[in-house]
Amino acid sequence: AEYGQITNSKITDKEIPIRIYTPEKLHSTDHSPILVFFHGGGFVLGDLDTHDSICANLSSRGKYIVVAVEYRLAPEHPFPAAVEDCFKATDWIYHHAAEFRGDSNRLAVIGDSAGGNLSVVVCLLARAQGSPKISAQVLVYPAVAGVLSSTYMDKKNHISPDDMALLRKEDIRWFVLKYLTGTSDFSSDVRFSPLLEKDLSKLPPALIILAEYDYLEREGFAYAEALHKARVPTFTVTYYGMPHGFLSLQKILLEQFESVMNEIVELSLIHI
Repeated sequence: AEYGQITNSKITDKEIPIRIYTPEKLHSTDHSPILVFFHGGGFVLGDLDTHDSICANLSSRGKYIVVAVEYRLAPEHPFPAAVEDCFKATDWIYHHAAEFRGDSNRLAVIGDSAGGNLSVVVCLLARAQGSPKISAQVLVYPAVAGVLSSTYMDKKNHISPDDMALLRKEDIRWFVLKYLTGTSDFSSDVRFSPLLEKDLSKLPPALIILAEYDYLEREGFAYAEALHKARVPTFTVTYYGMPHGFLSLQKILLEQFESVMNEIVELSLIHI
């Protein structure tokens, strides 16, 4: 695929690194839909490079401008630093979209794992503040339960090491411990545990991608059900036989990678 132009930049006055992917053959007068991308990595790992191929693919397939955000990581920058960076970045991208030929009226957030958590939280904050306007949320095996996570993980006790569970329960607990370093009162904070939010109405339409062999699958499904009850258009796709993080294994799992990309493009045709 032809990946077009890739530009490294920073959000002015916030010093948050971003990478802008502009699709090939975008006409000089065109303004493309925008996908704001938050990478996974348990709030501790990951950067613009770890998810570069995913972002480039999204841009080239859907003719979107993809803007990847390099938010601050724990434990050096614990909760809520990542939340603050992602919301500031999304707000800045929304208000400066025309500068990189983006259409602010067609802006969606997307993230995998921890990035899925941050995508949900950015949508909640945007709804509370009335801006920026977000057209859709794409959540790839998102971590949304927070303090309730153990309850949902226990429902997946049939997962065995032979099932390729690449993210173990102890890994999840380790990431959470690092993310919440020095944080005292997070137990009821929806910015960490968005599934605690009682009112999910008027949130953007959602595409939720889940993996069967993933300890986060049950909480992702619970969030999809909660959105549905709140009458938010929600599309859920479960990839059977797949582990957490499978989207990053595109060289091995090319068929599944292609399928997820197509799901995202299809959603965008409807909602973005």
